[in-house]
Amino acid sequence: MLSQLSQLRDRLPRPTLSPNVQGWLICFAVLIVTVIRSGITYSFGVFVVKLTNDYHRSLAEQNWVGTLSFCVSLSFSPVSVALIRVVGPHGFRIVGLLGVIILTVSCIASSLVTSLEWMFLTHSLLYGIGSSFIYMASSLIIGDYFDKDHPQHVLATSILLCGYPVGSLVFNPINAWLVNSYGWRVAFRAASGMIFIAGVCCVATFAPRKTPAYFDLDNEEKTKDLSLRSCFGSCVVLKQRPEILLWLFGNTLSYLGFYMPFLNLPYYMKLKGIKAIDSSWALTVLSLGECISYVVASLVGVFFRGKLVFSNILASLALAVICIVWPFVDASYAEIMVISSAMGVFLGLTIVYAYAASGEVTGLSLDVAWALTNMWSGFGILLGPFFSGLIYDLRHSYDDVFYVNGGIFAVDLFVFGAIAALQKYRQYKGQFEYEEIDGDAMTSSTSDYERTFRSVKKSMSKPQVVDEASIEYYAHED
Repeated sequence: MLSQLSQLRDRLPRPTLSPNVQGWLICFAVLIVTVIRSGITYSFGVFVVKLTNDYHRSLAEQNWVGTLSFCVSLSFSPVSVALIRVVGPHGFRIVGLLGVIILTVSCIASSLVTSLEWMFLTHSLLYGIGSSFIYMASSLIIGDYFDKDHPQHVLATSILLCGYPVGSLVFNPINAWLVNSYGWRVAFRAASGMIFIAGVCCVATFAPRKTPAYFDLDNEEKTKDLSLRSCFGSCVVLKQRPEILLWLFGNTLSYLGFYMPFLNLPYYMKLKGIKAIDSSWALTVLSLGECISYVVASLVGVFFRGKLVFSNILASLALAVICIVWPFVDASYAEIMVISSAMGVFLGLTIVYAYAASGEVTGLSLDVAWALTNMWSGFGILLGPFFSGLIYDLRHSYDDVFYVNGGIFAVDLFVFGAIAALQKYRQYKGQFEYEEIDGDAMTSSTSDYERTFRSVKKSMSKPQVVDEASIEYYAHED
C-alpha cells in the first residue's frame, strides 16, 4: 500500500514557481533574515550604556566591540564570496546556514562572558563572520535572480539593504526594553533564538536559479579567478578606470561617519540628561527616516540607472551640513528628534544603491565589485571609533565628533563628484570618437593602419544590403 502511494506521489505533477516569482520570494526571505540579523548590530548603542555600568571602560573601547563586529562582517566579504564559489551551486544555502549557526553561537556566548575582553571574540569576531556569510549569500542569490541586465535589478538589490533600517526601527525599542527590564544578557539570548529560527527558515529558500559561470570552472581556473589580482584588476585597468579606486575610497569615508550615531547617540543623550528609553526612540526615528529613504529610493531607482552615484553626492552634501550645524541646534529633545530623522534620510541614501552602483561605477563583475565595496567599507568602520569615542575621550565634547564627521562627508562629496565628472568625460569622449569615425574626419597625418581600421569600423556599423539579383545568382549556383 505504501509503495503504491509512493509511486502515485511520484507520478503527480509537482508545482513549480516561475523564476521571477521565486526570485521575489527569496527577496522577501532575505529581507526578513537581514532585519533579524541587524537587530543587534544597529542597536548596540543601547548595550553600550549598560556595559559602561558593568565594566567601567572607556567609550572608545566599548565602541570597538560593536564596531569590529560590523567591520568584520564587511571586510570578510571576499572570503565569503570565495567560499560560496568553492562550495558550488548550493553554496548560497550552505554558507548562509553556516552563518546562522555561527550567529546563534555568538549571541549565546556573549550572554555568558564575564569580562569585556571576551566580547571581542564572541561578538566582534564570531558575529561578524556569521553576518558576512549570511550577507554575501543573500547578496549573491539576489544577483543570481536579478542580474545587472534585469529591469528590476535596482529595486531587488535595494530590498536587500532595506533590512538594515527596518531592523534598527524594530529592534531598537525592543532591545532597549529587554536590556532595561531583564538585562543585556537576556537580550543576547533572545536574539540567538530569533536568529536561529528565522535564519534557518529563510536561508532554506536560497536555491540557485541557474549555475553561475564561475561554478563551471576547473580548479586551476577557479583559483585564478579568485586571485587578488583578478579582483582588483591589473594596473592598466585601474589606470583606465580610476573610478574603481575613487568608489572604494568614497565608501570608506562614508562608513567612517555612517555608524557613528548608532554607537554614540544613546550615550550622548544620556549626558544631556535624557532617559535611555527616550534615546532609543531617537534611534528609532533616525531609522524610520532611513527606512523611508530606502523604500522611496528603491521604487524610483530604475529611473536613475547609469547615474546612481549622484545619490551619494546629494547624501554627502546633506550629511556634511547636518553634522556641522548639529551642535548649534540640539537645544531640546524635540530638536534632536527632528535632526535624527533628517540624518536617517540621507544616511539611507548613501547606502540604498550601493549594491547596484558598485557594478555600475567600477565595471567589474557584480559579485567582485560588491565584495570589494564591502571590504573597503569595513576599513571605514574599523577607523570609526577614532573619530567618535576616542575624540570624546580626549576632548570630552561631542561637538568635535560632529565637526570631524562633517568634514569627512565634505571630502566624500568631492570624491563622488570626481566619479561623476569622470563618467561624464568618458561619455563625451566616446561620443566624440564615434562622431569622428562616422564623419571620416582624418587628416594627412593619419596612418594607413588607422585609416584601414576606421574604414572597416565604419563599414561594419552600416547595415549590409543584398540585392535580389545576387540572391537569385547564389540560389542558382546551389
